[in-house]
Amino acid sequence: MIKKLTISLISFTIISIFLSCESPKPQKLIGEWEGYSDQLEAREPVFYTFNSDGSGEFTIRNMTWVIKNYSLNEERSPAVLTLELDDPFGDSKTQNLFVEFISSKEIIIKDNKGKKIILYLGKGRLASLEETALRKAKRKAQKNAMIFDCAIIASDSRIYFKKPIALGGGGSSFKDYKIPTYLQNTSEGKYSSTLNSDNSLSIVGISKSLAGDSLNLIKVSVNMFSPSLDGDLIIEDPMADKSSEKLQLNFYSDQKFILKDQNGQDVQLEVSEEILARMEKEKIKNVGRDGLLSDCMNLASRCQQYYNKPKTLGGGGHSFIEYKIPANLQKTHNGTYSASVMNDKNLQIIGIGKVVGNDNINPVKVIVTISPNKAITKVVN
Repeated sequence: MIKKLTISLISFTIISIFLSCESPKPQKLIGEWEGYSDQLEAREPVFYTFNSDGSGEFTIRNMTWVIKNYSLNEERSPAVLTLELDDPFGDSKTQNLFVEFISSKEIIIKDNKGKKIILYLGKGRLASLEETALRKAKRKAQKNAMIFDCAIIASDSRIYFKKPIALGGGGSSFKDYKIPTYLQNTSEGKYSSTLNSDNSLSIVGISKSLAGDSLNLIKVSVNMFSPSLDGDLIIEDPMADKSSEKLQLNFYSDQKFILKDQNGQDVQLEVSEEILARMEKEKIKNVGRDGLLSDCMNLASRCQQYYNKPKTLGGGGHSFIEYKIPANLQKTHNGTYSASVMNDKNLQIIGIGKVVGNDNINPVKVIVTISPNKAITKVVN
């Protein structure tokens, strides 16, 4: 009896060892891994998924390989991660990756060509771990976009400052300036302005996609001042080599600006096609808005002339009651115009533009309230 029990125990032990050696499934690889491959200083995002049944997939350059089976041999030095793959074209192959470092959160491997692959466990973990070239590139792109957002707002505020009050501007003052709705909240950040004085304005942008963590927060601010209306642009990035950087924002014309560092050197920024397209779109929008305002002010002047002209000469004889916009001025390349008589002493000219306004839905609208000696302009949207 004892002999039979001993033989059974030995048999069970041998079978257990055999089963434990067959197709090992290392628990610490299971999950979604995100990182980059590094070859010739060119870094590309890589995504791996390892399932508990030995299957998985990995993606690079928008192409996905199916992992039919994977195994990790840690007895070798360096350890070897073997992948049995089906590529996007249906071909099968086996790939060996040599593991330089492995932990519960990080894997560093090399392929047979020496290309290094660094992976972090969990989607989105890359942004909260060590600084990488991939992350630096992302932060640089966001900073560039925020700098341009702030510069466009600064340019808009400068136009407002220089524009006469009658045309909807500040009349050499930043008072009552408001950031256009489309610039208050962009894909990169949220922006606000603070009036320091009639001749001084501050603009602040806070990053959006990297917000929520003080280390990840990017802040871009501009201090605008008169009479030159150039400004100091300050970039704060806790993760950068220079946590705070000050640049000079110089204007040469409306909607055009240049940045210089503290040594007076030009700062080159890579501008995305999206930002360039947006700047061109806003330039067209501003031209259309200014044209509409100009037409409305021209009509307001004609209304006052009509009011003061005697009826015998075709005027209103000190009344707006019978005023009508001349047929050739009811529609121009800037918009369409109508008159609304309030009473004999007050009249409104309403202009509807051909360009979309700040809400990116409805057209620009200008309302001019006219009295015999005064015209009050209001720009809607």
